[in-house]
Amino acid sequence: HQADLAPGRLYAGQRLDLDSRHYLEILYPSAVARGGRNQLSLAARVVYAPEKRGLFLLTGDLTKGGARRIMKEAKIGDNAGLGCDAVQAPHHGSKNSLVKAFYEATSPKAVVVGAGHNNQWGFPSLELRETLRALDIPLLNTAEDGQIILRWDAGGHFLAPERAKQAFRPDN
Repeated sequence: HQADLAPGRLYAGQRLDLDSRHYLEILYPSAVARGGRNQLSLAARVVYAPEKRGLFLLTGDLTKGGARRIMKEAKIGDNAGLGCDAVQAPHHGSKNSLVKAFYEATSPKAVVVGAGHNNQWGFPSLELRETLRALDIPLLNTAEDGQIILRWDAGGHFLAPERAKQAFRPDN
């Protein structure tokens, strides 16, 4: 069934109930934020409501400033931190959006990058790859892995991701 949602701007602090066990927590931008498309890129976390536990963090083209703002708000807000099972790398894994502390704060079991094969920008960046390797966080990259499917069981537990081109190995 399709929800009747009125068009409107989403901003940090809002919560949208998805169903009785999941909600979308808007983390960025603030209600008063100004800037270009990347500076206003929406960041939202899918949360498993019974435990207030982050499942997936969507970051769009979040900038370094946006990532730092989210971390600052998490420390002073009531959103139970930033922990997530999986994180979509900001701006396709660009080095210009890389904040190592952001990955430390979210402590994901996997990071997902949406990028085209042999893309002209070289996404995801070598810097992101090295950072994730140093943090022992697996990278799932559509440019190399094809379609990526993330799943959770009924209790909100993260299941092994599926990749179209190869089996997921936590040591990648």
